[in-house]
Amino acid sequence: MATAYSPSSNWVLHCRKCRCQIVPLNSLELTLLGSNGIHLNLRADVDVEDVIEKVQNPDPRKRERAPFKAICQGRAGSFTSGKCENSLGSYMNNTLSFSANQVYFCNRREEIKWKKWSEAKDSLQGMGISVKSRSTMSDDSAILANPRPRVDPSRLVYCDVTLTSRNTIGKLTEDKPREYQRSLFLKAMEGNSLVYLPTGCGKTLIAAMGIACMRYLNSDKVAVFLAPKTPLVQQQFNYIKGKE
Repeated sequence: MATAYSPSSNWVLHCRKCRCQIVPLNSLELTLLGSNGIHLNLRADVDVEDVIEKVQNPDPRKRERAPFKAICQGRAGSFTSGKCENSLGSYMNNTLSFSANQVYFCNRREEIKWKKWSEAKDSLQGMGISVKSRSTMSDDSAILANPRPRVDPSRLVYCDVTLTSRNTIGKLTEDKPREYQRSLFLKAMEGNSLVYLPTGCGKTLIAAMGIACMRYLNSDKVAVFLAPKTPLVQQQFNYIKGKE
């Protein structure tokens, strides 16, 4: 039997790993799919970039169902500057869905944790959450029910530049790219490219960003950096090794 909770504006969703606040209850909604499908989603009118960081799923087999992971932007602890980077759920078809076993609700007096959102339905409705019903499956649930064939492991996975956030680009290398370097990186990732810049303007940083991105998306493959002269190869290798 579900526990009854009173409606309150103080309920906030938290990350189970770092315990940071993610989003208040009034920014969430329960989506009911058919008779048994239940998802806790971020409301469409809330900017997802303010809540989580989108990171492209590195597993090609899982990317068909969940193209992006929703990464926590909190800190790993009170006395460290390390980031939490806990996977809070998935982002697909412009919808952020939270995993029940990665988050919990808290107000000023108590914490509530569930293993499945199906266990939380009545309690969350009592707390005042918005509920949205769908009688037919949406595009994302249709993908879950009818997954596409597995991706050929010999194929390269490319970066979707239209859905790559500034935060994600900034984390590819230790050095933070300037605006023109970020723009050149995005253009270069659209296809085979030649990047021309004067000496000292950061061509190698852009190359390091590209290598880091492709290695992340293709973890079972080897990245190769080519240079025309042996001293230049060693120089650029040391730079990339230190900055990536």
